[in-house]
Amino acid sequence: MEYGERILKHCRENAVQLDFFSWHYYCSTVEALVAKADAVHELMARYGYGNAESILNEYNYVRGWSDEWPYSLDCESGSRNYKGAAFIAAAMSALQRTSLDMLMFYDARVGCGMNNMFDMTSLEPLRGYYPFLAWSRLRRLGTEVAVGITDLPDVYATAAIGKDGSVGVLVTRYTDNDDITAPKPVTLQIPEALRGKTPVCHLTDRLRIYTQVFPKVSADGTLTLRMQPNSFVYIEF
Repeated sequence: MEYGERILKHCRENAVQLDFFSWHYYCSTVEALVAKADAVHELMARYGYGNAESILNEYNYVRGWSDEWPYSLDCESGSRNYKGAAFIAAAMSALQRTSLDMLMFYDARVGCGMNNMFDMTSLEPLRGYYPFLAWSRLRRLGTEVAVGITDLPDVYATAAIGKDGSVGVLVTRYTDNDDITAPKPVTLQIPEALRGKTPVCHLTDRLRIYTQVFPKVSADGTLTLRMQPNSFVYIEF
């Protein structure tokens, strides 16, 4: 942050017009990512650039750069890639509600160990590809709407509606605590206009990769998902 503050201070002192301020951040919790986005915006506003775009142009799961680096890579492209994928999805939902203007993931290059998205041998999609697929579908629908979901720790959700009334919901359960292993019921309140319609749900977790599942919708319009730690589901109506 010190380097960024020096740049902003120099720009203000020299009356430099600033269209955007780009920055990188790697961490292992969504709370840290949100706090950093808020801190960057506060810093920009302090120097008179509160209306410029704040662009996080590199992020990914990193618990540490030394002893924890092998573990971080394992979460990104190794046996724990389900955790890195859930981090990507949770970050998208959480940062959607901050002052951040653009969010860029690092990385999708062939040969890079931080590539959560594609297997380096087969080039088949890994779990980290599917948050982007789900988000693209939300973006195509076009208009964000509130999510009728119980406020639960470690659960993040974003929903959108299209002009034709189609609805998509991305629900993520993410935690960096590996001692948490029990599944958690997550209940969504389904709007009356959608009741009677069969949702199409695709779940990604430790065992499944964007696999269709069939959660039960009760008569009162609630849909209950039994979500493992570090998993996400995309639901379409």
